[in-house]
Amino acid sequence: MSTYLDNKILFLIFVNILLLFMGMFMEGSATIILLDPILAPIAASLGIHPVQFGLIMCMNAVIGNATPPVGVCLFIGCGIGRIKLWEGAKKIAPFILAEILVLLMVSYIPALTISLPRAAGLIK
Repeated sequence: MSTYLDNKILFLIFVNILLLFMGMFMEGSATIILLDPILAPIAASLGIHPVQFGLIMCMNAVIGNATPPVGVCLFIGCGIGRIKLWEGAKKIAPFILAEILVLLMVSYIPALTISLPRAAGLIK
């Protein structure tokens, strides 16, 4: 994979698409457990900070938990609200789009995730 995705931007595009797709069909923590050992070393070799990459993976897992067809949080919310799944999916669509916008900002503007922990002296 690292031979084809030697650019940081291309790698992040691939990772976000892969994780969002996987999040639609798998539970978020299982996706992270399966893919992190494969993707984290490649991210580190491209110069992506581990804190930023971990946040990208967690945000993708959260978005995946709310998207159909296997969105666990969506199923629970629709069950509590006693509404149909697709009605709930339509109602949360603007929120999912906002989460994807924030995910893109975190992915492509590293200062958003790294500057505060670095200023506090928590990371190098």
